[in-house]
Amino acid sequence: MFWVTKVAKSALDKALAENDDIDGILGSPQLPDVAVSPPDLNQPLIVKIDPPQNSDEKQSW
Repeated sequence: MFWVTKVAKSALDKALAENDDIDGILGSPQLPDVAVSPPDLNQPLIVKIDPPQNSDEKQSW
């Protein structure tokens, strides 16, 4: 288990070092700011359930 952790940490360090080189060239894209409306926590959660299919119909899965 120790060896796996050591190899994973080494791979992560290498990827982060390579990413720093690329960031200097390309820059990191900025995501657009989106206004998110807060959910109304006083409203109940409504889940819609489809009615079961007739047994005569063939399912296509």
